Amino acid sequence: MSEDFTHRFTGRASDYSMHRPEYPRQILDILKTECGFDQDKTVADIGSGTGLLSRLFLQNGNKVFCVEPNDEMRSFAEQDLSRFPNFVSIKGRAEDTTLKDSSVDLVTVGQALHWFDHQLAKKEFERILRNNRDVCIVYNDRSEKDPFMKEYDSLVRRHARNRAKVPEINKALPVKLVQKWNVQRVQLLERTIPRSRGSCRPDYVRVLHAQLI
Repeated sequence: MSEDFTHRFTGRASDYSMHRPEYPRQILDILKTECGFDQDKTVADIGSGTGLLSRLFLQNGNKVFCVEPNDEMRSFAEQDLSRFPNFVSIKGRAEDTTLKDSSVDLVTVGQALHWFDHQLAKKEFERILRNNRDVCIVYNDRSEKDPFMKEYDSLVRRHARNRAKVPEINKALPVKLVQKWNVQRVQLLERTIPRSRGSCRPDYVRVLHAQLI
């Protein structure tokens, strides 16, 4: 990816943290079932932003390296998450995390995969991961069947400026990852998130668990 997106959220950290949805605890249950994940595992949350996904693992008792290239987003996370003793803030990016070789058990990516150079990121993940090389990619999504959410998404598409193209996370994605990343195992799961009528919160969280060869 030739364009540098690392400054895209400068000046938006507070709004991002306030209005972006959190991630459900069911993600922890999925990872426990899929790869035996527990509170003793060390996590590298890549493109961690203001720490929305990182917080889930920190509350679980995990040590989390929050890797974020944007200074303002990273600073916001440091102020919010410093109360957790296992929180470690890292200035880095998916393609160059600065973490040590074989230093983490799980790489997580929340709503950020579309910013990465996928091939360089894969090499970096392989370097820092140990054991089964587990990767968890998470995206919140809206239901296209809900009339309100369908109209809301149409409104955003019409009026949003310089909107990033977010990859479609569906059953075709595991095949694409197998082709591009040469993964050993991949599982795509979908969970419904309850929401009140008229809310602009997402309907689904899509969780992709993969093991890099």
